[in-house]
Amino acid sequence: MTSDNILGEKIYEGKGGKLFEGYHTGIYRNGIAGNGIVLLWNDAAQIYVSGSVHTTNWIPTGEFRTIRIVDSHDNEITLELSAPFRMNQENRDHFNEAYSFILKNIFIIQWTKFQQVITSGEHYSFGNFNIAKDGLYISKVVATWKGAKEGFDIIETPYIKNSFIQEGYFYIQYQVPKKNFKLTTERMGEVKYIPNIHIVRSYIQHINTPKTQTS
Repeated sequence: MTSDNILGEKIYEGKGGKLFEGYHTGIYRNGIAGNGIVLLWNDAAQIYVSGSVHTTNWIPTGEFRTIRIVDSHDNEITLELSAPFRMNQENRDHFNEAYSFILKNIFIIQWTKFQQVITSGEHYSFGNFNIAKDGLYISKVVATWKGAKEGFDIIETPYIKNSFIQEGYFYIQYQVPKKNFKLTTERMGEVKYIPNIHIVRSYIQHINTPKTQTS
């Protein structure tokens, strides 16, 4: 059975087509395929997205946009779009459309799993930080008399207020109760190393959305 039979209609093509690079890479109705790997939306576990502009003496020498998807069996496919100097707006728009299409197909499954994990009292990992029902845990190394040990700083859920991305880094904004609820900004790391950043951002928006009252 070919990937077309499994994956259905092709939405975005790879090399030989008009968007992504890579041998036989494409985004289909039911999943993605590339380099002999077929990955269905239902099996997508992590998605990473990144963009960068390379310069020499302040002159752009290349722009790259990348989506990397990993399934529950650790198979992965990377979709990359590049330009020798700067990418034209049409290609940027196509990339954003492709990313939105992928998220539309995997979001509900991932969001449901995320909610199940934190509701059960467990932590859901986003690399160097975790989210649990009671807050966001930031990984750090703590010095003890037995040597270095992993620890966490916690930002409690009621005080997490906003998030944004700037120059390739992900930031959250939160209140500090001991400082008269002053709004503070924390840099959480590079976007390209944070799996499922769309889930983090959706969660922060969710906990800050006013709940409607029912009579």
